[in-house]
Amino acid sequence: MYFLRTFSRGITEGEKNAMLLGNYHYFLAIAEHGSVTKAARALYVSQSSLTKYIHRLEKELETELFDHSKKPLVLSEAGRLFRQYLMDTQALTDSFYGQLSRLRETKKMVLRISTGPFYASMLMPLLLPAMHQAYPELEIQILTGDDPAIYEQLMSGQSDMALFMNPQQYRNIDYLKVADERILLCCNSELPALRRHTEPILGNGLQEKPIDPRIFFDVPFLVPQKGLTLYEITNQIFSDYSIKPVRQITVPSVQSGMNLAVSGVGVSIVQWLITRTKLVPEHSLFFPIGDPPLSCEIGLAFRHDMEHLPQMDEFVKRMQALYQ
Repeated sequence: MYFLRTFSRGITEGEKNAMLLGNYHYFLAIAEHGSVTKAARALYVSQSSLTKYIHRLEKELETELFDHSKKPLVLSEAGRLFRQYLMDTQALTDSFYGQLSRLRETKKMVLRISTGPFYASMLMPLLLPAMHQAYPELEIQILTGDDPAIYEQLMSGQSDMALFMNPQQYRNIDYLKVADERILLCCNSELPALRRHTEPILGNGLQEKPIDPRIFFDVPFLVPQKGLTLYEITNQIFSDYSIKPVRQITVPSVQSGMNLAVSGVGVSIVQWLITRTKLVPEHSLFFPIGDPPLSCEIGLAFRHDMEHLPQMDEFVKRMQALYQ
């Protein structure tokens, strides 16, 4: 037999690995059934060949993989370690061949990302140029929608990963927190209600000191349309601070709310990320809310069965660097 020939002349490292990984399903079957006899029946091989396989495998590893004194057979500590090694190795092998298959099917590898309109228009322009430079063969497709639509795109396989605010509210996904997105109040720097603010205002742009949103009791609030996470956050602010806005104006996007607020129409609630873009108008002010400042988790979600690509890790690292 092959194993007898191998051991009679000494084995190379390659042959040693072949023995450990070749026919590894024999070992897993014995571990599952707790019996060489039952495993042999399930595998349609002879009991003697399985017995020889286990003896030679244990000889090669210089340890017992099973407690042979017990019936049914029970894995030893070394056996449990070897079983985990085999499962990890198989997972890596499946991932490799999956990626290789995708490369064969198309000239470009495709990464599909679902997110809301805000992050699609504000975050992606900050990240994608560097991603394309690092991976010129990578094609990135952006899908947008409200939070329920993003979740559906992910779970139906339309996207490979999804960027959410508060993604932990959804089930059956693997979730990686990327950063805490600060929530800011945006207004025009000459808005009369700012006279009620007790802290000094340091020029235009992002301010260090938080503001009490209740000082805008007589100012319209520009509220994102229902279905966007910022809609829920804005209404939570109303509840926490017992605010009853003199008027609410529904806006289709965060950027629209910011532009209207800076034009003097009212105040709006926005994400910190918008201050990093080139879209911020003159005479705009952005204030933290509360102490500690109000923030919301943002993270990436993946299906449990999703094949993990190295490009995903690169996207995560670049996103984390942006928020540091």
